[in-house]
Amino acid sequence: DVGAHRRKVYGDRPSVEEELWKRAWWYLVAFDRIGSVMLGRPCATREEDFDADLPLEVDDEYWENEDPTLAFQQPPDKPCRVSAFKLLLRLTDIIAFTLRTFYALNKDPTTVLHNQQPVEILKDMNAAMLQWTQLVPEYLKWSPEMEDLAFANQSTTIYLTYSLIQILVHRSFLPPSLARLRALGDAPSAGSTSAHTMTSLAIAVNAAKAGARFLHVLRVRGLSNIPILLTASELCAAVLCLDVW
Repeated sequence: DVGAHRRKVYGDRPSVEEELWKRAWWYLVAFDRIGSVMLGRPCATREEDFDADLPLEVDDEYWENEDPTLAFQQPPDKPCRVSAFKLLLRLTDIIAFTLRTFYALNKDPTTVLHNQQPVEILKDMNAAMLQWTQLVPEYLKWSPEMEDLAFANQSTTIYLTYSLIQILVHRSFLPPSLARLRALGDAPSAGSTSAHTMTSLAIAVNAAKAGARFLHVLRVRGLSNIPILLTASELCAAVLCLDVW
């Protein structure tokens, strides 16, 4: 056990070996969280059990330099290919939080969130999702005309994950039967349960439509290494079918 999950094992100055350990640790965290939400199980790693810093936003070729002061410095004119990984990690933070709140069977009574209403937690999560979109650099903002295939692949991955999280978050507010919801009336009162449900339904459906568009462009461009491709296809299709049905 090298303790890669603890901040104290890393030195004040970055090194190649330590940065590799850090990346390996965070990859396992992301793999655990994404795998957990796909399989419907709790995460094996919890935020309170580790404090390792996120990986540096520096591409591998800039880790070492003859001038030590320039080591681990990303040139300002070079878009970083690690940025997408850090953005994905931030999304997995939201995944872990969602699983521990909306999908927990026995909520921890010692947490501050225990006494919060689900709608209040939902507002905080929507704010976190909005904040995430503001962190995306221009070269990773999704567009069907992206020319760099590597960045296009990364952009599709993070935006697909974003859409899936929107569905995951708002799914817990959807009723088992949408027909029953629509029978409640076309104009539910503001603040009512049905009003929140209709809002969550609209957000989930729009997220599924966005995900379907990402997948369509990906298919036209040529399928590449998208880890969540099958899960995204199935979930987006399920939400769209639910809306039609």
